[in-house]
Amino acid sequence: MKTLTMHPQTGMYPQHGCGQCHKPLNADGGHPAELYAGTYTGLCYACEQGTAYRTHVNAFSGAETWSHPPHCPSWRRDRETFLYFTGCEHCSHGRIMIYRAGPHGGSYPKQCESCSQKHYRHPHIADTIAKQKAYWESGTKLKKRLSDEWVRACKSAGLEPDTTEPEARALGESYIAQYNDWLVAHPCPTELTA
Repeated sequence: MKTLTMHPQTGMYPQHGCGQCHKPLNADGGHPAELYAGTYTGLCYACEQGTAYRTHVNAFSGAETWSHPPHCPSWRRDRETFLYFTGCEHCSHGRIMIYRAGPHGGSYPKQCESCSQKHYRHPHIADTIAKQKAYWESGTKLKKRLSDEWVRACKSAGLEPDTTEPEARALGESYIAQYNDWLVAHPCPTELTA
């Protein structure tokens, strides 16, 4: 994927094709928001506002990921994604609209809880999430232990444990290397979206 560079004075990206239909963005000059960095989505207005469509089916749970047009494009222009199971009677392709008016704010979409729970309770998905949680907890404990060891090493050497101090930073290199070695030896479980 090509990296786009915004023009520093105008905040505009160079003209390129829509990520879906490949039509040049702002081709007529009347849709600058398609290329402006603050409102850029990579899609032309037609594709951004197009009808909902399925983008993926999870091989494990069978959940479908559906892309919906933004519910309030003047607030946020990104398409919104929701999980859905065929036949769900509670939602429209994973999305439920919560309607509010007056002092309670505007309406907003919400993920269908029935579809979400069915996906996340699937044995493979739940197991992978549990493994990911255990992985991050292990990594956090290791970081804390290595950080505490570094602080003790700095104090033993008569240094303040401050990463802006070259000597203290040099002492920390071995602890950083230990953590990086752990990351390489223990990759995070990622089998959620096959």
